[in-house]
Amino acid sequence: MTAVARRRPPAEDSEQLLVEWGLWLSKSRSPMSGYRSTWSTDSPLPDPAIDDDTAAMLDRSVARLRSIHRQQGEALLMYFHGRLSYREIAARLGINRNQAQQLIRQAVSWIDGRLDAQRVNF
Repeated sequence: MTAVARRRPPAEDSEQLLVEWGLWLSKSRSPMSGYRSTWSTDSPLPDPAIDDDTAAMLDRSVARLRSIHRQQGEALLMYFHGRLSYREIAARLGINRNQAQQLIRQAVSWIDGRLDAQRVNF
C-alpha cells in the first residue's frame, strides 16, 4: 500500500482563510483589530469559521508581511479586514484600481507561501 501525500490547498483556500481571519479580527483583541472595519453594525457579525490558533498564525503572518512589504500588508488588511473595495484601497494608497488588485494578489501569494512553509494542516 502506498502512502498518499496530502495535497496542499490552492491559493483560493488561502483567500478563504484570509476572509475568515478578517472576520475573526473584527471580533478579536488582536493589535490589528484597531484597524477600522466596514462590517455593518446593524446586525451581529457571523462567527468566523476558523479556529483561534489558525487565526493567530495568520495574524502573525500578516504582521510580518506588513513589516516587510508595508503597502502589500496594508492593502491586504484593508481588503480582508476593512472590507474595502479595490477602488477604495486605491484611493487610500494613492494608486490605481489595478495596482490595488495586484498588491492584494501579491500579498495573498506571499501569505500562501508562508502557510506552505509553516506546513499548515487543513
